[in-house]
Amino acid sequence: GDAERLPFADDAFDAVWSSGSIEYWPDPVAALREFRRVVRPGGGVLVVGPDAPHSSVFERVADAIMLFYDEDEADRMFDAAGFERFEHRIQQARPGSPRAITTIAHAPE
Repeated sequence: GDAERLPFADDAFDAVWSSGSIEYWPDPVAALREFRRVVRPGGGVLVVGPDAPHSSVFERVADAIMLFYDEDEADRMFDAAGFERFEHRIQQARPGSPRAITTIAHAPE
């Protein structure tokens, strides 16, 4: 399916969850707005994506392949999509492995 055009009614869900796909969305803010549309007021959204690399060389290569973002960029995207009260967690399976950023956001009441 297309994250920017979900086949569901407005306010259809208590929560929306996406893992491992935001990095491939052509327009992440548009998709997050669509998540906002289908989650009920006060509902939650959880999105897991790749954390921005912390190497300038890898960052240039990575951005050419897919979206990588940090907490500041996540704040900007979720705010632009109309969410409030968002928080982020960074996870890493083991030292040296890729890191993931998990964002939990809430739709306004």
